[in-house]
Amino acid sequence: MAALLLFGAACTLQPGTSQTAQGTPSQQTTPSEQASPSGNATSSPSSTTETPSSQATPPSSAPAATPPSKLFIQNFSMHVGEVGIGYGPVTIGGSGGTPPYHWSIGGGALPGGLSISSSGGKISGTPSASGGFSFVVLLQDSAGQAAGVARSVTVVPHLATSGLCTGQCDVEQGCVTVCGGYTDVSGGVTPYSYALTGGTLPAGTGLNGTALAGTFTGIQPATPFTVTVTDAFGATSSVTSVFAVFSHISVANGTCYGDFPSGCTGSMKISGGTPAATSTVALVSESQNPNSNPPGNFGPGTCWTLTDTTPPPGYTLTDGGGVVTVTIPKGISSGYGAIWTIVVTDTDLCGAGTFCSSPAATIVIGVQCS
Repeated sequence: MAALLLFGAACTLQPGTSQTAQGTPSQQTTPSEQASPSGNATSSPSSTTETPSSQATPPSSAPAATPPSKLFIQNFSMHVGEVGIGYGPVTIGGSGGTPPYHWSIGGGALPGGLSISSSGGKISGTPSASGGFSFVVLLQDSAGQAAGVARSVTVVPHLATSGLCTGQCDVEQGCVTVCGGYTDVSGGVTPYSYALTGGTLPAGTGLNGTALAGTFTGIQPATPFTVTVTDAFGATSSVTSVFAVFSHISVANGTCYGDFPSGCTGSMKISGGTPAATSTVALVSESQNPNSNPPGNFGPGTCWTLTDTTPPPGYTLTDGGGVVTVTIPKGISSGYGAIWTIVVTDTDLCGAGTFCSSPAATIVIGVQCS
């Protein structure tokens, strides 16, 4: 019991008494033993603060790659070409996709002599064949995209001329270019221009496209002249034509007098005109004969029927052998008296589709009544 009391007194601290059982103050941690600011290394804020590049960043996924834009062929048009004439280059543009581009023909075919440059998209060359051609222009980029567009082009034959009157063309003085055409033009590209490049045009005429304009004013032997035709692309072709100008065709005035038993026949000479041509005659108009009696050997009592202004049945009016012949048949019991107006017209020797007619001539007709 006495031992237990002694242990309890040893474990109980009374107020105001020091703890001798613990270590001395020299063994306790004092403020002088703590690290001071002066004991630390001095550094600038930049050396004590981590830059963002040195700080750890949270992991993130890489951004998705931007797909290339859609590949396009810019709008373009083809123009007409001409065989043997350099084709005005057409350069086709592309956009989008991933350059560099590659151009080609993906279907159909360009005209012979034309091609497309693979790197520049330029269509050029000299056409070697005429016709209509359809093709597809194909554009490919380096990323595997492709675009195509269909086009067509027309190539016309090379300009050519062929004269209607490359041999001798016979025409007439005073006529308005009977053989007015001196050339046919084919191929090439309009508009055409014409220039006299040799010889002399027939007097009184001038160039008017493929024809001569004006009136032939002077007789002349066969005379050649050369005209050069140039088209819109600068292609040229020349033709030499030969014209001979003769005196204008004409027919003399005449008469046809007769009586009831015999009728009448009259002839009128044709002069001038082109030597190798034939002519035709036409009745232009008919009017009453104002004379009450015909001249010549008709006695008193002869007469005309003045009210009849149409040719009698069975009459003829023909052209042949250099003369015009008129015939009024016999047996016209009432008689017939009239004045006819006629013209003769040369045939067209050169195929121009125009003709030359004479001045008007008159035929005085009188058949005695019964």
